[in-house]
Amino acid sequence: MFSLPILPALKKKYPRCRITWVIDEDYQILLKSENLIDKLIVFPKKKLKKHIKDRSFIKFCNLLFSTRKILRKEKYDLILDLQGLFRTNLLAYFCHSKNKISLGSEFLGRFFCNKVFKRDKSERISSEYFELSKTLGFHSNEFNPRFSLDKSVNINNVVPQEVSLDKSFVIIPFTTRPEKHWDHSSWEELTALLVRDFGYSCILLGHGLDSRQKILANNLTRYTANSLIDKTSLMEASVIISKARFCIGVDTGLTHISVSLGQPTIAIFLSTCPYLNPINKNIKIIWTANDFLNHRKDAASSNTHTCLKKITVSSVRTEVLSLV
Repeated sequence: MFSLPILPALKKKYPRCRITWVIDEDYQILLKSENLIDKLIVFPKKKLKKHIKDRSFIKFCNLLFSTRKILRKEKYDLILDLQGLFRTNLLAYFCHSKNKISLGSEFLGRFFCNKVFKRDKSERISSEYFELSKTLGFHSNEFNPRFSLDKSVNINNVVPQEVSLDKSFVIIPFTTRPEKHWDHSSWEELTALLVRDFGYSCILLGHGLDSRQKILANNLTRYTANSLIDKTSLMEASVIISKARFCIGVDTGLTHISVSLGQPTIAIFLSTCPYLNPINKNIKIIWTANDFLNHRKDAASSNTHTCLKKITVSSVRTEVLSLV
């Protein structure tokens, strides 16, 4: 998601270039409508992991070599490994090119690529890709978050008939890591206040909840929220976000999609803080300083983010009222 702004930067520098993007099979739907990508190659990570788990090593090798064969069908002028992981280093190695560049590569990756660039860790969203783009001489004047919706997606069968999206807001309280979560009672109090303040409906998005998360989802659904948990695809959820009045979420994919769409968004960052400057003015970051003071000593509160010792319902509500 954060790396997508490199597409227009590359296309503006080389208008006639053709871009091939390698994507994990679980996320290919997110790039289906990206018109700056000429070809998608799906990396079967889930199947490879299953073969290892099942000790089906022959199947694993066959699938890996078939992936290598696909990657080597064309000669590329440039290979960019934007993740810098061992597996993406290996995919770059498989590709047929004399110019392979890795961003923030792990140690072994240095043997697979020609050049390795350090990751920039400044406050700007997509800062590492922005700096890489500038270093490589791409057109980086408008390096803004981007996400392309699939216009063919129909959400009429997903959203309850009584819910009008232009009079609704979205909350995204769940993610895989517990330390990223805001406490349950705060979500319950906040949604009740916002429903009262605006008279809007509340839509709850997410998937694959654990037992503790299901308790919060049930409590919210009982009183204030319309739950679409496990009822939407990633693209359907993205379309819903794009049509709602505003979005509030923790550090997770759907929140970053809202940011990339330029929707009015309150992002609540707790144990992690991927960025503080979201570029768009209708997005506000609320984050806790406790875990980040040593890493972001210059990151005082600003018009793009608010730094707090503890994130309270009152502080989030105040930011929503000022944003919307």
